[in-house]
Amino acid sequence: MTNDLQSASIKLYIVLLITICGLILCYSPLLGFCIPIFFLILGLGSNFGARVGFTLISILGAAFTFASRNYVSGTIKDDFANIYLPAFYDVNKGGTIFYESFSNGVEFFITLYFKVIGGIFGIKEPFMIMFAVLLFVLLLYYIWLEVFVLVNIEKKHRSICVAACFSLLSCIIITQNMRQAISCVFLLYAISLLLNKKYISCLVFAFLAVISHMTALIVLPLFYFIMEGSKKTRLIIIIVSLGFLLAFNIAIGIIISYNLLGASTYKLLYYADTSGRSVDIGYLKFLIISFFAGLFLCKNDSLQADRFRNLLFCGTILYLIFMPIPTLSFRFLMLLVVFYNGLIMFYAFKKQLTILGFLLIAYNLYKIYSLGPNQDLLTGPEAYMNLWYSYPWAGTEFLYYFN
Repeated sequence: MTNDLQSASIKLYIVLLITICGLILCYSPLLGFCIPIFFLILGLGSNFGARVGFTLISILGAAFTFASRNYVSGTIKDDFANIYLPAFYDVNKGGTIFYESFSNGVEFFITLYFKVIGGIFGIKEPFMIMFAVLLFVLLLYYIWLEVFVLVNIEKKHRSICVAACFSLLSCIIITQNMRQAISCVFLLYAISLLLNKKYISCLVFAFLAVISHMTALIVLPLFYFIMEGSKKTRLIIIIVSLGFLLAFNIAIGIIISYNLLGASTYKLLYYADTSGRSVDIGYLKFLIISFFAGLFLCKNDSLQADRFRNLLFCGTILYLIFMPIPTLSFRFLMLLVVFYNGLIMFYAFKKQLTILGFLLIAYNLYKIYSLGPNQDLLTGPEAYMNLWYSYPWAGTEFLYYFN
């Protein structure tokens, strides 16, 4: 009787905490995103129902947080304003879903989704378009975690695993690279199904990934062979990548030396030079932390752990190899740095998850500080990355971001 009473008290306590998180979400998406993650880090999501409750609130918070970003900066770097917003309006004014700018209509999943959210749900506002895409991707990502990943992780560690995955998930990229973000989440399913030898289901998700973004044709086999292949296979992948880098640099040198592209040669020279000087290490820093932690703290206690260890070490090397080539490291390894990032960090710290917990708490506190009241506003071409254009990070009215 005492145990039953204690169990009921714990459940009531969890329900109360989830309710409080839900109320916080109504007044601040950023806090609604981060605070449930704190509870997951503390292990309160070991139970499935509690984990789902905390995670769904965090997903809604993340979606509303990053859907608030600036879309009127005027910079050509903003893909949402310059590519996806015109496509949304075009298909919802009678245009075809086979939008020519998206690989001559091959990548039609995003426009089909635009048609659904615009025609059926009546979404028109730019921030709600971003919200709808974020929600779609994040929900599919979480379902994938529950179905394919967490089932192979000890129950007591599932909570912090989810916390790591959503802490390090780069949601702002989903609003910028929408087609590839959707493709990546379908690739997660396709790769997991392929690893489990469920080939028919794999083909379905592979098809969805390709009609979302055609890089899936390369990314799917690449990641499969990295995770499942032998050491020799991974070594061949690294050697071929080095050869590709060398060939690319030689080709660039020849084009520039002989002015083969006319006036465009100077644009290429400028692009190559500026890209080389301004290599973004934003994604790399997490890989480096996981890489060195994995050398000492990785625990190969399962086939899944071994696969993600392969992905961590080989993926980090490939990212470093491709960094000198403009955007290539991100384009072909977006699945790694955006979606697998938190998962490989979880496995890298598997022997000392307490250390990971402290790091995640510190990072989420920093996230609240830097994205909320002390957001460092970007200027110039990067202004589109600023949050809280459509509404502030916190308000005094219930669900103020809908007003």
